[in-house]
Amino acid sequence: MEYPNHKRLAKSQKKLAKLQRQLSRKSKGSNRREKARIKVARSISDSSWGELRRQLEYKAGEVSNKMEKELCIMFRDMRRKKQALSPEDCAAVLSRGTSGVLAVLGDGGYPYAVPLSYGWEDGKLYFHCAKEGHKLDAIRAEPKVSFCVIDQDEVVPLEYTTYFRSVIVFGTIHVIEDEAEKRTRIEQLAKRYTPEDSAEHRQAMIEDYWNSLCLLELTIKSMTGKEAIEIVKEKAAEH
Repeated sequence: MEYPNHKRLAKSQKKLAKLQRQLSRKSKGSNRREKARIKVARSISDSSWGELRRQLEYKAGEVSNKMEKELCIMFRDMRRKKQALSPEDCAAVLSRGTSGVLAVLGDGGYPYAVPLSYGWEDGKLYFHCAKEGHKLDAIRAEPKVSFCVIDQDEVVPLEYTTYFRSVIVFGTIHVIEDEAEKRTRIEQLAKRYTPEDSAEHRQAMIEDYWNSLCLLELTIKSMTGKEAIEIVKEKAAEH
């Protein structure tokens, strides 16, 4: 790949050429020639490192621009922005929800969407599952996934519509390998779904299933929510 010849590089090259001419005029074996040789060596080193740094910065800019373009392609803006939920409302939906659908790239390139219970902690999603199966095979092959939670689904027959509210997230998912982290997250899930159970019983149940238990962590890259226009209008009327 060709890189533009910046003024700084041109100046360094001009300086190097001058030092090389001075070196050629010095007598072999003289102290002056040795000093001139050292100056040439330093100039070459400075010029090389400067060019390397410039090229790295140039490439870093290219990568950054490419990533921004990919994000724009992957995570589209919502068409009906009036129906979009705020980030706070999206988080509230995930917080009060108990299940959703995880979509992965399955066998043969076919989408594989599986309903799962989940936990929502520290801005990330957590799932428990068995240590083998279609889902895990798909995740290990391709960690990019999406997850959808339906918060409201009220069919209104006379209006030929549905009063809905849902959230979709995109992100990357991986198996939690650290034992301490795994225990922390499964304890949070247990408290979420069995809040009235005793701590002793929860721990006993965790120990019973521990060896066959797998924990997944989904790091969110994009999160959007949407609700029916009728709900939006009702909220506006209330205010």
